[in-house]
Amino acid sequence: MLKGSSFFSVFLGFLFGVWLVTLWILSSLPGQDIHLPPFPEADKVVHFGYFFIGGFLLAWLLRRAFRWRAGKQLCGALCAIALIGALDEFHQLYTPGRSGGDPADWTADCAGGVLGALVIGWVYVRARDRRPPAPGGAVAQAD
Repeated sequence: MLKGSSFFSVFLGFLFGVWLVTLWILSSLPGQDIHLPPFPEADKVVHFGYFFIGGFLLAWLLRRAFRWRAGKQLCGALCAIALIGALDEFHQLYTPGRSGGDPADWTADCAGGVLGALVIGWVYVRARDRRPPAPGGAVAQAD
C-alpha cells in the first residue's frame, strides 16, 4: 500500500509508466529508423541518458510513495532498472535491424539508472540538511 499516497506520487507513477511505454516503442523501432549522433559509442550515451531519467523517476517514486530511505531506494531502483534494461536488450533481439543482447548497452542502462537514483537521493539529503530543526530539539523527518 502506498504510504505517501498523494496526487504527486500518482503523477510520478504515471511519468514512470510513460517512460516504460516510450522505452518499449523506441526498442520496437527497426534499426534503419534509428538515427544516433555521429560519434563512437553514441548508443551507449543514449542508453545511459534514457535510463538516467528512468532511474531518477523510479527512485523518486519509491521515495515519495513508499517512503523508502536512501539504501533501500537505491537498491530497489537498481534492481528494477537492471531488469528493465535486460528485458529491453532481450526485446531488441527480436526487432529487425537491432542487435540486442549487448552487455555494454545493459551496463550503460544500469549505470544511468544508478546515477539517476543517486541524484534524487542527493536531492532529498540536501533538502533534509536545509530544513530547520524542529522545536524542542527533535529531528525533523524527511519526506
